Amino acid sequence: MSPSMKTVHFASADIVIPPSPAPSPPPSPTRSSYSPLSSSPATPEDVRLPLEPLTPMGCLSQLPDAAVDYPVTSIMSPSSDDPLRIHSLLAYSPDRTLPFRYNLVSSPSSLAADATYPHLHEPATRPSRQALCVVVPWATTGEWHVLVKVDTGHVTCLDVLHALHRDLRRRVTHAEYRAIGADMDARRRVDAAYFARCGRILDSAARAAEEKQGVKRVDFLAERATFGGLSARADGSWCLHTWL
Repeated sequence: MSPSMKTVHFASADIVIPPSPAPSPPPSPTRSSYSPLSSSPATPEDVRLPLEPLTPMGCLSQLPDAAVDYPVTSIMSPSSDDPLRIHSLLAYSPDRTLPFRYNLVSSPSSLAADATYPHLHEPATRPSRQALCVVVPWATTGEWHVLVKVDTGHVTCLDVLHALHRDLRRRVTHAEYRAIGADMDARRRVDAAYFARCGRILDSAARAAEEKQGVKRVDFLAERATFGGLSARADGSWCLHTWL
């Protein structure tokens, strides 16, 4: 086990908890104390941005071939020649930003309760599906596969955000933490994300309980925890992109 981490027993599982950071020196009066690694991710208020008007027929973005079905219950395409398309609210493009801002650290519940975002309740894909797979890359070679599935109806845009949030709340394993390897800068960014996330909890008891749960998957996104959209992969899954 790496000497840079310690293990505690909590809920019958080994938890990865980084060592406490060294106290920061007082800020110099001639230099800024701002650090992108210690900056707080977006608060729930940051997701309350107005969406651009969209129409049901104009809000779908066609991406490269992603019509491969997974071995799960799904609504089949009317034609095998029809490509699977992702809703424009979820579609990644390096040339544009999404019409809403959502930080994956926070629950998307505020979006669900806000009538400003009716399009988030629309099908995530066309043709609609009861299941789809989102791949979350991390570090240099790792990735997590998130299955978004509903028992009835179809997967909505909001279902995708909820599934990502739930999965990224899972604790990382020691093997995953060690897989960051010798990249100490990457490890510092992960550790800083963990301490920043816990530090934003005002209630001391709730903060202590969260700290005991250790590093979570969302911390591996470090400061790039803002949802940036999904792009199609050749295997039929969708790749998550994130922003600062």
